[in-house]
Amino acid sequence: MGEMFCFQCEQTAGCSGCTGRAGVCGKPAEVAGLQDELTGALVGLARATELRDPDAQTDRVLLEGLFTTITNVDFDPVAVRGVIDRVHAERERLAPDCSDCTSECGRVEDYDLSELWGADEDLRSVKSIVLFALRGMSAYAYHAMVLGRRDPAISEFMYRALFAIGYETEFAEMLPFVEEAGRANLACMALLDEANTSTYGDPVPTTVPLAVEPGPFVVVTGHDLRDLELLLEQTDGRGVNVYTHGEMLPAHGYPKLKAHPQLKGNFGTAWQNQRKEFDGIPAPVLFTTNCLMPPRASYADRVFTTEVVAYPGLAHVDEVAGTKDFSAVIDRAIELGGYPEAHEMHGVNGGTQVTTGFGRGFVLDHAGDIVSAVKEGKISHFFLVGGCDGARPGRNYFTELVRQTPADSVVLTLACGKYRFNDLDLGEVAGLPRILDMGQCNDAYGAVQVALALADAFGCGVNELPLSFVLSWYEQKAVAVLLTLLALGVHDIKLGPDAPRVRLAERARLPGEDLRPRPHDHTRGRPRRAPRQVARRDPRRDHDSGGDPMKRKIITIDQERCNGCGLCADACHEGAIGMVDGKAKLLRDDYCDGLGDCLPACPADAITFEEREAAAYDEGAVERHKAERAAAGRPVTAQRPTHAAGHAPFSGCPGSRVRTMERNAAAPAPAAAPTSAGAPESELTQWPIQIKLAPPRAPFYDGARLLVASDCTAFSRADFHQRFIRGHVCLIGCPKLDDVDYSEKLGAIIRDNDVREVCVVRMEVPCCGGMQHAVQQALIASGKMIPWRVVTIATDGRILD
Repeated sequence: MGEMFCFQCEQTAGCSGCTGRAGVCGKPAEVAGLQDELTGALVGLARATELRDPDAQTDRVLLEGLFTTITNVDFDPVAVRGVIDRVHAERERLAPDCSDCTSECGRVEDYDLSELWGADEDLRSVKSIVLFALRGMSAYAYHAMVLGRRDPAISEFMYRALFAIGYETEFAEMLPFVEEAGRANLACMALLDEANTSTYGDPVPTTVPLAVEPGPFVVVTGHDLRDLELLLEQTDGRGVNVYTHGEMLPAHGYPKLKAHPQLKGNFGTAWQNQRKEFDGIPAPVLFTTNCLMPPRASYADRVFTTEVVAYPGLAHVDEVAGTKDFSAVIDRAIELGGYPEAHEMHGVNGGTQVTTGFGRGFVLDHAGDIVSAVKEGKISHFFLVGGCDGARPGRNYFTELVRQTPADSVVLTLACGKYRFNDLDLGEVAGLPRILDMGQCNDAYGAVQVALALADAFGCGVNELPLSFVLSWYEQKAVAVLLTLLALGVHDIKLGPDAPRVRLAERARLPGEDLRPRPHDHTRGRPRRAPRQVARRDPRRDHDSGGDPMKRKIITIDQERCNGCGLCADACHEGAIGMVDGKAKLLRDDYCDGLGDCLPACPADAITFEEREAAAYDEGAVERHKAERAAAGRPVTAQRPTHAAGHAPFSGCPGSRVRTMERNAAAPAPAAAPTSAGAPESELTQWPIQIKLAPPRAPFYDGARLLVASDCTAFSRADFHQRFIRGHVCLIGCPKLDDVDYSEKLGAIIRDNDVREVCVVRMEVPCCGGMQHAVQQALIASGKMIPWRVVTIATDGRILD
């Protein structure tokens, strides 16, 4: 494999992967290895969230960790090791007992990413694309977080997906995470959109000059608007101008940021040209997010980083008490002095200015005029040309594409790929500039909302619009955006200039499954005209199966109620239900026949059937699915596999997996002491037995006689199994050492299951009174009147009462 392995961006060596001492981006093998180690640590953190719910602090560690692994973010091994340490510290905070545990269950251990890189190609592909999407999403969630916006549902998906990446699973069980990642990223972009617009106002169209005025100035690059805001506030009245660079260009459209007169213009073009454009620059450059390239000696002494960006030897501005002090950056600008006279700069095509600020608010405000222009034949087609740019030859294709678009078409653009053509003067159509810059890559959310609004106006689906999606991809945020479009059912997508190094199309049956780039074919012939009025079809209801959606009964699984027992998955003859991250989930609509064979098997009442739009039942697809599972040694069966044969995938601690052991309750109780026939058998009939780990609902509770025993009681009596456990469901705990209130869990068990009676076995020591009290409170809370009794054992083993 070489000294490193990385294939997460478009410009990997040989179009297959960077495997030498450094990547094409300049990342050394040591850092690549540490970033793999960091990813494995994040999987361990995700595992720990099953023991204790994550909070805002955990989410911040998660996002910082994932963000650190994005291409062109962190080149500093010391900085990456620091992030790994923070992830480990947070894991210990969530699961403090696991570090001292001698079990080899691997409950919260770091995941070895070499297992992923060495996996079967199909499984590696599906896990990799989910991992890359998580990394891209982390950037958007991070920017929203620094503006005070956090959505626990997004974080919850990220933890589950990381858990699944580190879990031994199969292709079909991992595949649902691909579409879910697309939906989660849509929610993530919506969160950031709300954070940006509520903080800085809705963007407005703005012309931005490319020339630099005389005097001191600072160049700010990246994506983080909060960092730019802080810098602008600290340069007010200081005589230091501020220029954006790269993905920071759309900041000029936000009213609150525009209000600072020292925000003058945009310096240079796209991020990949920085080493040439920053060469000898008489000003400091502040990197707020990714897009950092190894700086040349001619300007390395004036580069500052912040947030998760780091490079050996560069000055870093840390956050202290919720803010940052950029005085070192400003002082350096004053010291360097800037250009003595106006410094002319140009775009890639020679232009001297660009426009931005055509956000979704502006476009939707003009939706009526746009629809009328299409219906009147003034606008023939829309091209959404966006995505991440890079330096590989062939990307000038996007320039030529835009040049060749018809004069009556509109080009919507976002992300840094726009620098290939945003300085072109293509004129106007129907009173609008032909190039509308909608913003940063995360503003793909706005583009989606515009597309959905236009589809509503025309009464058709997005795929029937005169709209083509042309995506340039470079790094992981573009992967996340692509999955969002696929999850929404968008089909007409051209992706390039090279396809991602994953192959899902052959087996995934995703919408728009042909991900190969199709260069230079977008403008052959006349683009489609305005769609005729057709029945509205919501692209968000499109499915990843082959059949057309129809209204029929189909399974719904309540994730809150599901206890992960796996009985429904075993009962399903079609294999429509799979165990994903410890929960039963419908793998594909067209696998479910809606007959309900699985319904009687659910002890937690988590399964219902609802009538909704779903793909038609596809018997052929089911047979292929069953054949694939059989070939992989996992046949679909209606019988629950024994523990010797294996079990349904389970994502939790192996020690807490629900199991049932058959015992012959009618047989006479054996003697307590060993006989010539050997030691007496165990009478335990279920697992787990610790009250803290026991599920609130399980089939073994139904009709059960419940034994609630203090830990020490079993050691005080040699006949404990035969006298107390026999014929009972046994739960144990220590009211003194376990820092929990048992009454709530026991109350739920008694309330939600058909428990016939309860026996409490406690020691004579005073602390054991807590166990008796907990059962009393549980019985009261359950509202049930069932028999119960207490047995007290002396420390010498005598039964006192």
